Amino acid sequence: METKYGADNIDKIRHWETDKVVDSSLGEVLSQGVIVEYAENAAQQVSGYLPDWSFEYYTTSTTNGVTTQIVNTVSASEGLTAVTNREYEYEVNEKKRDIIIPRKRYLSLLEEELESLLAYDTSYKINSEGLRISEPFVRS
Repeated sequence: METKYGADNIDKIRHWETDKVVDSSLGEVLSQGVIVEYAENAAQQVSGYLPDWSFEYYTTSTTNGVTTQIVNTVSASEGLTAVTNREYEYEVNEKKRDIIIPRKRYLSLLEEELESLLAYDTSYKINSEGLRISEPFVRS
């Protein structure tokens, strides 16, 4: 991380991303992890800085047969989280931990597909001088 960011920048803010916002009647109205703003200058590194951001969503309320549309606003202080370079790199590495192991019933299919993808017939692709002959591109 020192090589990538420099020793003084490891714990500086990299970006701000959204928090998950859930409404009791609508469910999830804003996903977590959407990057809103990257930190590009020193003014953004000042303690307490927040991007000029807000999120609005609408709900309806019915009272005595009258339906009213309500505007709900999520401010930057309620809906954004600052992410440092260290936290970002940690999350990138965590995503690499997920290993998907195929089920046994699919192994033979995967093996066949891999063999067909890796197959290379050299008998028609090398000329008499030992040079490779170019092949036309065929879109499959």
